[in-house]
Amino acid sequence: MIPDSSHPLGFPSTAAVAPASPTPPVETARIPNPPPALPAQQSWNNVASLESYLQKVFAANPALKEQLDAVAQRNMNDPSSLYSLGSGLDALAASISSIGGQSVTATDLLGYLQATRSQRPPTLQWLKIDSQPATSQTKPPELNWADPNVQALIEATPEQQQKFIAFANEHAAIQKRVAQKMGVEQPFRGQHAKGVGLSATFEVYDNIPEYAKAGLFANGGKFKGVARFSGSAGVPDKETAPDARGFAIAFIGPDGKEQNFLMTNREGFFKNADEVMVMVRAKMAGGMAKEKYLAEHPGDLAGAENALKGATMATAVKGMVTAGIVGTEAEAVQRAGFLFTRSAADAQRPVQSYLTETYISNMPIKVGNRVARFAVRPLTSDGLNKGTADKPLTADLTNRLAKEDAEFEFGLQFYESPDTTPLNDATNPWATPFVPVGRVTLPKQDLTSAESQALAKQIDDTSFSPWNTSEHTPVGDIGLARKPIYETSAGVRNACPYGF
Repeated sequence: MIPDSSHPLGFPSTAAVAPASPTPPVETARIPNPPPALPAQQSWNNVASLESYLQKVFAANPALKEQLDAVAQRNMNDPSSLYSLGSGLDALAASISSIGGQSVTATDLLGYLQATRSQRPPTLQWLKIDSQPATSQTKPPELNWADPNVQALIEATPEQQQKFIAFANEHAAIQKRVAQKMGVEQPFRGQHAKGVGLSATFEVYDNIPEYAKAGLFANGGKFKGVARFSGSAGVPDKETAPDARGFAIAFIGPDGKEQNFLMTNREGFFKNADEVMVMVRAKMAGGMAKEKYLAEHPGDLAGAENALKGATMATAVKGMVTAGIVGTEAEAVQRAGFLFTRSAADAQRPVQSYLTETYISNMPIKVGNRVARFAVRPLTSDGLNKGTADKPLTADLTNRLAKEDAEFEFGLQFYESPDTTPLNDATNPWATPFVPVGRVTLPKQDLTSAESQALAKQIDDTSFSPWNTSEHTPVGDIGLARKPIYETSAGVRNACPYGF
């Protein structure tokens, strides 16, 4: 088989045969080999002094800062791209060195980008929607759901189903273990255990591109439902603790079926379901190693932290090689280090308000014969962030909604090509812009009232799932794995979908 340039996923065509060996589908390509050596030795040992120097250069030359910010937006989610920027970043370093009078290398800039990642919230491109029907120069490609290569993205094989069910049971066992350890009878959610539930509405715009008019988005409309903000931890934690934040929406669509949209404020996820489980196991192994160490060495917190880090990394490295995510231990060390570093940096980024964050799906869904990721961006400009020491985000939410509505714009980011918008690898952001198609409104409400508290309790007992949908089913390996995982997790908690 030879690659078919007309195939929207770039998969091989069966129409012609080449003498060479078969070309594998683009979507299942392995992670690249370890990157080449860095372009130069780092010349700045102190990130703070480099940052101070760069700020002075950027103050005099804002265009250079824009160029570096663009590099950060494109490449900070993928270690291989960080090390393969080549002459582009070298040229930027040379310009900075020339203007500022002190030498800066590409390696210095990479170190700076990594060290300051937590200061940069997701910056996504959105198309503009005005009073006229939205248009686009090029329509996103349609996919043929009957194509076997495409079917593999929306239907799990029997072998995959068995594996994903095993993953689900493993998640459930963790939920039960956490509940037992905390001395509670009812297990928490596997993730996003602590949240704030409230009423919401979802409105679909009338003036959206024709290619986006499918399923829920076909005919406009406004639907009442509920929403939930949360921290990502699997145990209730203080809102001041470093953590990703989640936003989930549930409502009954025009077809009478439930529709859920689940998002977090982190841009970039894991490669596939195997990698998710590797990292879950690594985290568990680290926690258990810390507990064991403290039992044997009471009070030695530094040693316990080292035990945690060592067991976490060792488990991740072994798991990645065993699962075939990477080919060598060296690759696994690089990949795991990247994921841990990115996660830690993202968690440290300050969140001033639930209402001022951008929330992203990182997992694509079907939109008619097309595929898209989705996100919401805040239409609220700032956060009040006033309240108790351990619940500043809930206090901000309560204070603001007591006075006025809060709104988010909902957008679809359509699949374009395997290179810019990979369907079976959630590591990186997609390169295509978001098309505004709707609005989420959190109406003015008293979250302290008995009615609101009862609704919040009902929402807490609800199961949100990307598979609570009639037409916009998940696409890709992680989405397929989430079906049994979410179902099993909800069963452990005796939870039910919204509206039933």
